[in-house]
Amino acid sequence: MSQQHLEHSHRLLTAVMISQVQSNQQPLSNDFGIAEDDLKLLRGLPLTGCHVDSSSQKLMISLSESEQPNATEHERHLRQVLGDIEFQIVYTTHRDHSAPSKTEAARPLWGGVQMATGGLDSGTLTLVVDKGGSTYTLVSAHVVGVGHTGQVVGQPRVAGGKYGVVTLNPAGPDRASDSALASIDQLGITGQRDRIWRAPDESYVVSAKARTSELTVGTRVYMQGAASSGLQAGRITATNVTSKRPSGLVLTGQIMANYTAIAGDSGAPVFLSGAQGEVTFAGIVVGTHDDEQLFSPWEGIQSDLGL
Repeated sequence: MSQQHLEHSHRLLTAVMISQVQSNQQPLSNDFGIAEDDLKLLRGLPLTGCHVDSSSQKLMISLSESEQPNATEHERHLRQVLGDIEFQIVYTTHRDHSAPSKTEAARPLWGGVQMATGGLDSGTLTLVVDKGGSTYTLVSAHVVGVGHTGQVVGQPRVAGGKYGVVTLNPAGPDRASDSALASIDQLGITGQRDRIWRAPDESYVVSAKARTSELTVGTRVYMQGAASSGLQAGRITATNVTSKRPSGLVLTGQIMANYTAIAGDSGAPVFLSGAQGEVTFAGIVVGTHDDEQLFSPWEGIQSDLGL
């Protein structure tokens, strides 16, 4: 099928969507050579988007996720109108930078919100980061399984929220951080780098990353965990901590602090406060150590993952 036919269908569906949202379902001007009955079929579809995928040379057609039970009918109507062009239907819900809570879908992805694996283990997404010009999520190694790659990850859960797979996760046992990277490769889901959930549809902006030398005893730090009800605060109580973990890792150069964290906060971002909603990222929550909390500093994460 030629690029011209694909673009023609793209323009047709775009015109239909514009018509659908205009007052009184304003009729389409029939400049597309389509029978009136076929136009009615298109107007009855729960269209939410379309584009031509340059790699597959398919017309990607987005329909409302809530209407997926009628998938067979949708495909039949599209095939009747569009003929033999290659198309793919994607059922999705479009949101305008929505993050209503830490345990609901955040689109785009931010740090400080719930994430999970295909094994249903749940933790907190640390941060969206850059590596080699591509965007990844920074997550807890022990939540996704130390040393393993290829595991499906989702936000807030895998069911209905899969966004990628674990791509980098050094085995250890000696490591400088409890961290791993996961891709963002699911159609319709993107990540916004250096943002941490703050309040419904609001985020902190990470303007800097802390050097380990800045993380001294007594420094006040904050933790935004998906399981905790609100932002947790505490102070650093020890540095250069070595911790043998239940996951099998022996973590060196860790930081201990006295903020409160609970199950499900693993992977949460730890940060220093700044002015006007900007913060300095300090590290990733590991778990308890000597009845206090342990986090891996940013420089340890950099060392392990090559960031």
